[in-house]
Formats: sequence, C-alpha cells, structure tokens
Amino acid sequence: MKNYGCIKIYISFLFIILLATGMLCACSSDKNRIRGEVQDDGAYEDEPILIYYLTRDEDRIEGVPYEGVMTEQLLLESMSAEPSDPTLKAVLGHEVTLKSVTRNDRSLTLDFDSEYNTLPKNTEVLFRASLVRTLCQLIDVDSVLISVNSSPLVDSKGIPYPGMSPENFVDGSRSDTNSYEKTTITLYFADVTGTYLVQEKRDIAFSSNVPVEKIILEALLAGPKVEDHNAVLSSDRLINSVTVKDGICYVDLTDPVLEIKSPVPEELSLYSIVNSLTELGYINKVQISIDGDTNRNFKSTISLMQPFERKQDMIRE
Repeated sequence: MKNYGCIKIYISFLFIILLATGMLCACSSDKNRIRGEVQDDGAYEDEPILIYYLTRDEDRIEGVPYEGVMTEQLLLESMSAEPSDPTLKAVLGHEVTLKSVTRNDRSLTLDFDSEYNTLPKNTEVLFRASLVRTLCQLIDVDSVLISVNSSPLVDSKGIPYPGMSPENFVDGSRSDTNSYEKTTITLYFADVTGTYLVQEKRDIAFSSNVPVEKIILEALLAGPKVEDHNAVLSSDRLINSVTVKDGICYVDLTDPVLEIKSPVPEELSLYSIVNSLTELGYINKVQISIDGDTNRNFKSTISLMQPFERKQDMIRE
C-alpha cells in the first residue's frame, strides 16, 4: 500500500496562491469564522474544531481537537503536520502533490497531480473523507470537490463526484466513515463435482470505507447462496488485511482459513480467491500470505512465494 504519510503538499506555495486569490483574509472576517467557534455576537456554539488524521492501520480517520481560528491554508498545514498521537499520521505529506486550491462561492476545489490516481481505493476514500470533514468546518465552506490535473475526480462508472459535504460521510471516526455504495461482485465457488469453479453474482450495498476486496473475501468465507455450489473455505476464519497496489491485491489470512469445508482440490480453493478478486478490473494478480508470511504453502503443496494470475480454464462456462 502506498504510504499515506507520503502525500506531499507545498503549503508555502499554496499560501501565496491563496493570498493572491483573496482566499486568506483577516481572522476577524466572516470568511475565516469556523463552525463551532464562539464569536463576540454569540452566533456560533462552542464545539471543538477537529483536524482529521489517518490511523496507522489505515482503516479509518480520527478527529483531533484543534484550538484557534483557522483558514483554508492553516487547515491544510495542520493536515500535513504529524500529530502527537503515535497511533495517527498526517493525511498530507510528500508524494501526491496538491497543485492548487480554488473557491467557487461556498465550495472549494482541490486539484492534485496524476499520482492521486495511484492511491489504493480504501486509502483514497479515507483521504477524501478527511479533507471534506476538516475543510467543511469553515463557516463559509459547504462542500469540497477534488480534481486531478484539472479534471474532476470520477467514480468507477466514470461519473464525476459532485461537491462532497460531511453528510456524505456517515462518521469520521468509525469504520462507516463514508456513504453506502451499490455494486455487483462476482464470486467463484466449487461446482457440485468439486472439479471446476462456478460463477455467482451478487448485488451488494456496502460502506465505501470498506474495501470491496474485503467484501469479496468475506463473501467467499461465508459460502455460496446458490444450490449445487460448494464452499471452498472455512466460514469462521479471519482476514488479517487486504490491500491493493500497482495492480496486485495483497491478501493476508490467518492460518486456519486454509481449512476446506468440502473435499475440493487445493488449487480450486486457491483460485476461488484469485479469480474472484481479478474480476475487479484494476487487479491483475493476487499475492496471498499467511499471518504475514509468504514463505508458506497453501494447505500443503502450493507455494505462496509468488503472486497468482487469473486461471480462466478452471471456470466452468
């Protein structure tokens, strides 16, 4: 996984841009009021200002209270500084470049370079959530848009994301950080003879904070829903982690997950995982490890030292 603490942002450069465009002004103005800040006129209730950071496990974001009035530039600076809590890390750092920040009425557009597109999906979703929840605390910012090289960020269907507000993210400090999405996944289980893999499609709704790769693995462990389809993995075992980088899905399982519920060949069990995950267009190979170790065998004979590619000939058409 790309290190989330490696996202670079040229704060000093942005500061000049923001000054030039009039986005920074005196702290006494309405533009720099923060939601939750108590003003002299009593217009705002005293709620904590939060800077959202990523957890070290990269499974959620956490809000850390910040004292003081902030502008767009100061919010971004805070998000690039490493927090004092060692379990958290800065959202912005040194690899993906924030090229510009522009304002259109009550919306901010953040434009990143092309490296943004290399972020793993689960990391990218948390990235968006942290930016939106932090920046929308400014009293005059209702939504945030993200673009890559001046082109709007799009979803898996090529549809541009609209301006995002905190309401699009259920809870910034829990596993359900983001709104729910609907998709169709393709799973492979053993056929009735235990000789081939057979396809099973499912329509699911899931929190976009949860990687769809993990949803697929959990569904494989839970077993088939179609009669005459046979389970290939134990239903009560654990997934340690699942991440995607450079077209390879890295799956770390607990040792007992290798137990097979039905007498199917080891290769069939292995490729139920590989073929199900490679149904996702951005995954070309799957690297499996057991409790963090690739110097293991799948059950007894299949070495896990190298990633696996899809095997179409194992599928019964």
